[in-house]
Amino acid sequence: MENVKNKKSYQFAIIFVLIGLILLISATYAWLAFQINGTKDNDIVVGNLSVKIGESLQDGIQLEEAVPVTDEDGKKQKGYTFSVTNNGSITSNYIIYLEDMEIPSSEVRMKDELLKYQLTKNHTTMEPALLSTTHDSNHYRILDQGTLDVGDTNEYELKVWISDTADNEVMSTLFRTNIRVDAEQIKE
Repeated sequence: MENVKNKKSYQFAIIFVLIGLILLISATYAWLAFQINGTKDNDIVVGNLSVKIGESLQDGIQLEEAVPVTDEDGKKQKGYTFSVTNNGSITSNYIIYLEDMEIPSSEVRMKDELLKYQLTKNHTTMEPALLSTTHDSNHYRILDQGTLDVGDTNEYELKVWISDTADNEVMSTLFRTNIRVDAEQIKE
C-alpha cells in the first residue's frame, strides 16, 4: 500500500516538474520572440523591441462596402501607421504580416487578387501592388521584414484599396485584417 502511495507521489512530482519546465521554456521563448496585434494607439514593449500601433489600426484594416478605385485615388487615402523600434542592446530580426481577422460565417472574404496596397517605410514609398504578391510559400502576407540594430526605428504607413480592375465579384464581400509583427532577438 505504501509502495503505491510512493509511486503516485513520484508521478505527481514528475508531472509538476514537467509543467514547471514547460512554463519556464514558454516564458523564455515569449521574452525572445513575440507577436503584437494592433488594437488602438499602443506602444508595446516586449523584451528589447517596441511596436507603436497608430490609432488608425484600432479596429484593424477593414474594407466594407468599398468600391474599386484607381491607384491614383488609392494612394491619396489616409493610411494605417505603425513603427517598430529596437530599444535594447541586441540586434533583432522582425517580420510584419497582414493577418486575417475573423469575419461572420455569413460573410465572404474579399480575394487578395482584387486588392491593391502601398507601403511606405521611413518615408520611402513603394509602387502600388496587388496584395496577392505578398504571399509567401505558406500563404502568409508578408509586408516587410528586416533587421533592426540597437536604437533603430522603422516607421510605416500602409494603404489598402480595391483595384479598379475588380468587377461585381467584390460586391457583398469584405476585407478585415490586422498588422502582426513577429520578432526575434539575434544571439551574438
